[in-house]
Amino acid sequence: MSDREFELTKISNAAREKTTYFLMAASGSGIGFSLSQTKLEALVPHHYIWLLAVAIWAISFWAGIRLTMNANNVKFKNASYIGSLNLLKSLEANEASKLESLAKEKFDEAVGKHQDRMDIWGRIQMYGLLLGAVTYVVWHLVRMSLQVST
Repeated sequence: MSDREFELTKISNAAREKTTYFLMAASGSGIGFSLSQTKLEALVPHHYIWLLAVAIWAISFWAGIRLTMNANNVKFKNASYIGSLNLLKSLEANEASKLESLAKEKFDEAVGKHQDRMDIWGRIQMYGLLLGAVTYVVWHLVRMSLQVST
């Protein structure tokens, strides 16, 4: 990997991390704000919609944690792979070549699984945040139609 590719990879990873943490903060803020809006109210049936919004935001937050955990696993596997390549330098060229191709195959397999998981958790996180917000707005519309005030 060239220096330019390495820098682009670092920038891409940093952008993904920032997005993940931003979405986690937004979900946490949504939960906190919605709790403050209902802290003095008695539990009534329309609050089930509110609880659904909070639960969806909590799932979004959890998805961000899972995404971060998988990203950290990829970084660990990458460091281990690089370490194994450095160890192979002390072996004969023919033997090192065979072991390097085996290590590359196993690395790609492991990282591929984590990439797939990261994609899934990333989508859950993003769509969970959006769905939680829509559910919260629906709850407010229901409250307005019932003429409930805070």
